[in-house]
Amino acid sequence: HGITSRAGGDFGLTHFRLTHGLTCFPGSHSLRTAASHLTLTLPPYVASMGNATRWLGVMTAAVCIASSSCASTQPADSADDSNQFSLSSPAFSNGGDLPAIYTCDGDSTSPPLQWSGEPLGTVGFAILMDHQPGPGDWHWYWTEWGIGPDVHSVAPGATVDGVFGTNSVNTDLAYAPPCSKGPGTKSYTITVFALSAQPELPDPRQVDRDTLLSALDAITLATDTLTITYSRG
Repeated sequence: HGITSRAGGDFGLTHFRLTHGLTCFPGSHSLRTAASHLTLTLPPYVASMGNATRWLGVMTAAVCIASSSCASTQPADSADDSNQFSLSSPAFSNGGDLPAIYTCDGDSTSPPLQWSGEPLGTVGFAILMDHQPGPGDWHWYWTEWGIGPDVHSVAPGATVDGVFGTNSVNTDLAYAPPCSKGPGTKSYTITVFALSAQPELPDPRQVDRDTLLSALDAITLATDTLTITYSRG
């Protein structure tokens, strides 16, 4: 069913179309569908209006074949939330408070992180923790790269998973705890980058926030962030 025709004379069938998208052109004696590129060769006498009805069953079967072919060639839905790159921490939630233990008011250790769902082709990860106190002004507390593709978490205070660059608090090549001198609640962002290659960077003592971001720009496959707040009493 779903078949219409236009006759070019009393008996000559010049166009035979199925609503599924299959078209019969009697001049070429073939049945085809643009969606699946399926071609069936038909006898010349199908061009006769009298014989056309005999081929309704063939046409219907071809529609079924084309439907299966189209279904099998349809691209899979790539919007699978379970495969999206995701960053979390067992110590706090996104939008929550940074526990004091990870600041200068506590043990000054880096917080634990864990991530999953990195894209295919990921060969490593990098971490950045920063804070923007005002327009055009950035402070950074954690610059790390060279983390291997099999690493999906860092423990509190971990220092062996990658290479550390500078921070804006002290001269150590390590995590620097937030230690705001101003009043009020401050917001900090931790970003993990999934990378298609390991970044080419100079001496770690020359790697600040901007240098790291510049090196990661062309090789970043995915990122996810956690934003936390801290207020010093």
